[in-house]
Amino acid sequence: MKAASARQPRTRGFTLMELMLSLTLLALIMIILYGSFHAVAASKLQADARVQSDQEARTLMWMMCRELRGAVFTPLIPSHVLMIGQASRQGGMPMDSITFATLTPGHRRALEGFNAEQVVSYAAAPNPKHRGWFLWTRSERSGLLLTASPAQLPPTVLATNVLSVHFRYFNGFQWLESWDSTATPAGQALPQAVSIELMVASGRQPTYLSTIIPIPMSTIQK
Repeated sequence: MKAASARQPRTRGFTLMELMLSLTLLALIMIILYGSFHAVAASKLQADARVQSDQEARTLMWMMCRELRGAVFTPLIPSHVLMIGQASRQGGMPMDSITFATLTPGHRRALEGFNAEQVVSYAAAPNPKHRGWFLWTRSERSGLLLTASPAQLPPTVLATNVLSVHFRYFNGFQWLESWDSTATPAGQALPQAVSIELMVASGRQPTYLSTIIPIPMSTIQK
């Protein structure tokens, strides 16, 4: 019995030093994995934020283009022809504003009196929660009975991360930085085209969009 027990191998456990070394290696591996996962998650969040910002900027541009294409000039039916574009700069960047009369989506219905023309204004205001960003707002009022000073709805904030908005106006010969339909000669109240340059904050690099909108009504104002 003693000889058999003497031949039995002795089990050996981990020393304290080996256990501490193993835990240290495990901690280093976990730190590396956490850093990798964090970088991937941060990149995904940043990409999602940029995609969302791009979509919001394109929606904003589409809205302004759609309403500018409906700028009013109707020689047969009295309409409130109005387009005033004011050029300004904020923090060294263009931050223009524009006000114009536009037809609502039902063009014929508006002319027949079932729907009113709208005087739409786009303007910027400093974002109180983020320095260097601006709120891009839209306000509207009825284009009918303007002499009665109808009540105007409060502005609607369309975007909170605008960096720059620049409008230009083509009169058939050159591009102008501002426009005032009340000071133009008869038959030239509307520009032939309007250029929009929009820049919004989006991740590390801003999103820049630009387009040129022809004004269909300008072709029949003379």
